[in-house]
Formats: sequence, C-alpha cells, structure tokens
Amino acid sequence: MAVPDGAELTAQGSKLSYGDPATVIYESAQGPGTVLQLTVKSVRKGSLADFKGFILDDAYKQKASYYYANVSVKNVGEGDVGGIGVPLWGVNAANTLLPPVNFTTSFKPCPSKPLPKKFATGASLSTCLVFLSPDRGTLEAVSYRPSQEFNPVTWTGDLTTPKPAPTAKSKRKNKKG
Repeated sequence: MAVPDGAELTAQGSKLSYGDPATVIYESAQGPGTVLQLTVKSVRKGSLADFKGFILDDAYKQKASYYYANVSVKNVGEGDVGGIGVPLWGVNAANTLLPPVNFTTSFKPCPSKPLPKKFATGASLSTCLVFLSPDRGTLEAVSYRPSQEFNPVTWTGDLTTPKPAPTAKSKRKNKKG
C-alpha cells in the first residue's frame, strides 16, 4: 500500500500516551485499504448506572468494569474505508483484547458510531468507544492490532474523571439574617 508523501508510519510496538496520534496502514476485507491517523484522546471509567434502560442480560456484562475511550480517526491515505467500525481494541490486565461494544441505539454517556459510509481521503471522525473488562477488571491500554502477526500500537495514560454533577446542596445560597 502506498503511504502518502509526508506521512510517517508509526512503528509496530509503539507505546503512546493518550493524545498522541499514530499513523497506520489499515487493510480492509471489503476493498482497498488506506492509511489512518488514530488518536486515543482520553479514557474514563463508567458505571453500571450508566446503562440504566439497557438490558444487561448476562453476568459478563453485569460484573464488568466499564471504560469510555474518546478517539479520533482521520483518513490520510487514498482508499475509502467507510462503514467499518473504528479498528481499536481495549486490553485488560490479562492481556486479553476487548472489542468495543456495538450499540444499536444511542448511548449518551459515550456516543459510539462507526465510520460514515463514505470515509475517503481527508475525512475525519471523533467518537467514543465503550469497553467492558470482565470480572471488574481494569483497562490497561487501547490497542491497534489489525492481525495476530502485528506487534500492536498501544495507548496508555491516566483515566480522566468526569466533573461531579451539581447537587442541590451546592446550588443552595447561604441566607444571612
């Protein structure tokens, strides 16, 4: 696959920090591949309460730890890879690859979406990926690993903490007599 002038591929096995971009070759089973710039911007921990209204019908889903990864994808190559899922995986402490959850409806805490039907040169997308780590496990990294033979590019960093929602107590004004 041709790598565009000015694009430098990220070496296999690179260990990046959240916010660092990686430029990688993506081969598609549906057609020609392309060169993507992937960035894992941040990861935060979710909770079971975030899934209120969703049916978590097995122990795996109910006893997992939930992680939300904010990511961006940019097509810096020449192929169109529209319609595919974002090719990133979670990695837990047992070095097991965790696929992103595929939602059929919207999930407000972490709106996830695949690449649009057309994702040609210059197209970009920011989205959020949900990873479930079994048995209340941790998420150690987010990984780009297109095949078993590929030494993965991984991102790690500190989890971001969402700002707490204001409470009634913090909204109350002190009355002076």
